[in-house]
Amino acid sequence: MNEILIITTAEKLEHIVKKSVAEVFEKVSLANKYADIDVSKRSNLMHIEEASQLTGLALSTIRKKCHYGEMPYHKPKGTKRLVFKRDVLLSWMESGKHDVPAEVDRESVLVFHPQNRKR
Repeated sequence: MNEILIITTAEKLEHIVKKSVAEVFEKVSLANKYADIDVSKRSNLMHIEEASQLTGLALSTIRKKCHYGEMPYHKPKGTKRLVFKRDVLLSWMESGKHDVPAEVDRESVLVFHPQNRKR
């Protein structure tokens, strides 16, 4: 290993150290800034928990609205998770419409009423 001997004044050494520390702090603060950004805020897709925070609706209410086709959602094949597009959900909330996704047929959705259940 090669060792280098640097001869300098106290003022120059102080300046070098301050500059180096400032650069490190800048890199660390920049890394923390991007680490604080939630991945879901960078993506247009969100799960039911985030949709609940965005709409102010309870998880059970969102599931019920999706079940009855009153709320736009997506369900990837092979999963049970509901996925929402942020921009579609915001436009749905602003318009007050009850759009049903194309893959959901209103007649195929079973409606359970207390008077129709078997006893």
